[in-house]
Amino acid sequence: MSKLTDFISDNDDRIRTFDDAMSQLKRSLDDFDGSQADDFEGSQAVEHARDLCLLTRAAHVAFVEAMLFHDDTTSIERCVKLMKRVSNTLADSLSIAGDNEDYIREHIELANRIERDIADAIATRRARASPQHVFISYVSENRAAALRIKRHLARRGVSVWLDRERLKPGFRWKHAINKAISNGQYFLALFSRDYLEREKTYMNEELTLAIEEMRKRRRDRAWFIPVLLSPCDIPYFDIGAGESLDDIQYIDLSEDWSKGMEQLIDVIQQPQLAK
Repeated sequence: MSKLTDFISDNDDRIRTFDDAMSQLKRSLDDFDGSQADDFEGSQAVEHARDLCLLTRAAHVAFVEAMLFHDDTTSIERCVKLMKRVSNTLADSLSIAGDNEDYIREHIELANRIERDIADAIATRRARASPQHVFISYVSENRAAALRIKRHLARRGVSVWLDRERLKPGFRWKHAINKAISNGQYFLALFSRDYLEREKTYMNEELTLAIEEMRKRRRDRAWFIPVLLSPCDIPYFDIGAGESLDDIQYIDLSEDWSKGMEQLIDVIQQPQLAK
């Protein structure tokens, strides 16, 4: 076995600290690049690739532990670039992989998954550190869509308040939701045919609270954002000054989800004015 493989075996196939894992991974990448530059024999290059696979798996374990205990986001962020380099290096080795091709492809996918997980984790940390949040109101039939929007916003560093999942036991939910709505940077109302078909829903109470809050706010900036999940009419709600809810420009996710989400991000991340 090579020194890298010995290193992993001697440590019970785990690298205990995130920083050590990243250092070992970087050295392995440098060794692999060196072997390619020096025209090492194919078998030696494959051995380096296999070592890189083992270290990638160990780095995955270290990453999971790091997200529980590591406070240095910058240090964790380095792993994104390393994992991109790992997947590219392993992809380059496929031409000489031989019987190891499936094994190497498996670890290319693992490196890509770690890269995505780290990016999501960093975004979530930043969102939690943000004092502001976006409140999402929806009916239970549209929870999957609400969670999808939440994940998309979190990746952009936007904190999301999603119905009662943030409430602690013993809290009065109506008071807590009212406070979350009034303190929110934006209020997203998800409308769909599912909403229109409901006779009763707590979403109507949230809409009423949000409209009362909107009336107190400046009229020259967006705060209440209607979002269409499916082709449907915006329900009638009187918002004062002779206007109703359907006078507010909405975002349509029903026709082009990606385009609609980019429009939503543009609105949310625009420079903010005071209330």
